[in-house]
Amino acid sequence: MKKYLIIFDMDETLVSSDCSTLWHKYLVEKDIANEPGFLEKDKALMQAYYEGNMSLNEYFSFSVEPLAQLSERELTLHIEDFIEEKVLANVYPQAQALIHRLNSLGHTTMVISASASFLVEPIARRLGLHEAMGVDLKRSLSGITGEVEGIASYQMGKVLRLKLWLEHKGPFDKITFFSDSHNDLPLLEYAACAVAVNPDSKLEHIARESGWNICEWSVASSLSVSQQHAKSLISMIENS
Repeated sequence: MKKYLIIFDMDETLVSSDCSTLWHKYLVEKDIANEPGFLEKDKALMQAYYEGNMSLNEYFSFSVEPLAQLSERELTLHIEDFIEEKVLANVYPQAQALIHRLNSLGHTTMVISASASFLVEPIARRLGLHEAMGVDLKRSLSGITGEVEGIASYQMGKVLRLKLWLEHKGPFDKITFFSDSHNDLPLLEYAACAVAVNPDSKLEHIARESGWNICEWSVASSLSVSQQHAKSLISMIENS
């Protein structure tokens, strides 16, 4: 049996929203983030991401500042609560059906995201993915800092992190990558099979020029339609 690695971006690929933005809204609702203009700053920083020029250190310094008041246990409990309240309802049924079927066939499923690892890893576990890779942040005696540790899994960094991982976990007969964002072009081009999911305008243009498969996923999709879609995608992966 051939050994496939199927990788997914997380935000707006597996989940219909950006999980970091959902997390920030959760922090405001719980009165953990109470600085005036917190969500407005999140929106401005995310606009820089969509334009492809986000400063990760600036973003994560902003993102972790409200967490200083939480113990490790409190943070863990809030993340679990956040996933239940905000994330699961926004997971695309097509994504969940595809992950389930890939796992049942013995393939390796993985998420590589530019969101922080402390969010990416528990979300990936809840979705049933075998492997998870987010942006690692340095820790101090007082907790998580906003400083990136090692190579950030952002843009070309996703390829570099994957190559390091493959040195210990590979090789695979085929690597497939699903993403919504032009920020992920380096990994989409590196993969043997690239799939654009609800792509932004720049990625959609490149995907059509490159002949990549384009999927339109919706949280309103039924289970039966999602399961049939998963079968079609697996056939496409196998035959590409």
